[in-house]
Amino acid sequence: MARLRIGILFGGASEEHPVSVKSAREVAKHLDAAKYEPLYVGITTEGEWRLCEGPEGDWERDSRPAVLSPDRGA
Repeated sequence: MARLRIGILFGGASEEHPVSVKSAREVAKHLDAAKYEPLYVGITTEGEWRLCEGPEGDWERDSRPAVLSPDRGA
């Protein structure tokens, strides 16, 4: 059975940024990799959306710009 692809957004341009990153780390740690294929999108404190491997380490540096589309075929 194919894994369900899900988006996990974290971070943000607010004072809650570190809390959101920590929450995303907990989600990543407990996510069932057999069922889900996560796409992690971190939002920097400057508001930049970045596609990354996960919320661990230096995700802001080890990422690339993210653009989201509501089109399922994109």
